[in-house]
Amino acid sequence: RQNVIEFRDGDYDWSFDVVDRAGNKANTYKSGKFTVDTVNPVLDVSFDNNDVQNGKYYKASRTATIKVTEKNFDPNLVKVEGGSVSGWSSNGDVHVARVVFAKDGVYNLTVGVSDKAGNSANPYNSGEFVVDLTVPNVEIGGVTDGVAFHNAVDLFVKYADENLDEERTIIELVGREKGRITL
Repeated sequence: RQNVIEFRDGDYDWSFDVVDRAGNKANTYKSGKFTVDTVNPVLDVSFDNNDVQNGKYYKASRTATIKVTEKNFDPNLVKVEGGSVSGWSSNGDVHVARVVFAKDGVYNLTVGVSDKAGNSANPYNSGEFVVDLTVPNVEIGGVTDGVAFHNAVDLFVKYADENLDEERTIIELVGREKGRITL
């Protein structure tokens, strides 16, 4: 005779005995502990700084919070590329880690996660973003504040930045006689 037992999602540790009508007993079967898990992990990634300029530039550091909701979580089954995970904290089925982007650089955060049963969450990809904490370098020469010149002045303005926005870079001269002059 054969009986089929269907196990739904959950943790199990079961045993059974078989006895015939004469009282003969087979050895007790013990399954040992096992888990049935058919549910995919849920992955959520959020950032603390969403103040973007020109589609992908951030002038302050960013911290990504990675949250995985999964009963059978194993941090070794989380693959993070593009940053270093701070370490995981857990509260029940919710597991959280952070990735800090605190230096100038071009980044792309990707996260993938599977559970112990091999179920996978939808992967996350931030897309490319740039953290730029450095202000542009500006050098002005050929004039001195508070000095009057009666001859021609050789004014120069030098400026440089890794991520310079030429369209928003404005050089203006303001004088008593000519007023405001935009170069």
